[in-house]
Amino acid sequence: MWLEYLRIALSVLRGHKFRSLLTVMSITIGAFSIVLMTSLADGGLRTLAAGIEELGGSRLISVWKKPPEAMEARTLSYSRGITRQDPAALASLPHLRDLTMFVSLKNKGVQSDKGLRLNADVVAGDARFLEFFHYKVDKGRMLDPHDQQDRARVCVIGDVIADKLFGKGEEVLGRSVLLFGMHCRIVGRLTKLDRWGIGFGWEWDEIIVAPLETLSDHDFKEIDI
Repeated sequence: MWLEYLRIALSVLRGHKFRSLLTVMSITIGAFSIVLMTSLADGGLRTLAAGIEELGGSRLISVWKKPPEAMEARTLSYSRGITRQDPAALASLPHLRDLTMFVSLKNKGVQSDKGLRLNADVVAGDARFLEFFHYKVDKGRMLDPHDQQDRARVCVIGDVIADKLFGKGEEVLGRSVLLFGMHCRIVGRLTKLDRWGIGFGWEWDEIIVAPLETLSDHDFKEIDI
């Protein structure tokens, strides 16, 4: 009986070759699309998970300042939470491997010494910021504690924003950028990162990092911590 069914099926396929070809092609393309989308989704999730794990995974704790939802006029009458003087005390907590303090100033106007002006993600970070987020320096150096103590007008620039401000392949060490009316000398250029899907308030390769203490000298509401 099964042989008879098979013979009928083959005869139908021979009698409608074009329709049979379209059916086979539809099944093949559909199956290929499912496999491809599944592979891309799996690869994307693996990349995202690897990026999160690189930054600390579930062991990473972020503490953010939250504006009051009521009684805003009385904000000066009570404690303002964590300040720049608190990291020394936090460092003594048990099982704490590392910590950093920073303020993200997203999409701020900056200007190169060539006169080119555009928006970039500026971060006011402490001396541990770049290492904490696993940045690597392609040329130059990272920010150090002396930059913080001396309130040095220096900065480290991301790979993509460096190309946008100064031109692709141009040397940027020793050049300067204008941040909030202040000229900052570039002391380091960061290596381009292959990291996506994870955000802390800036684009990974379009970042300009300046010492937290340096930018805190300016009367910016965003850096009032």
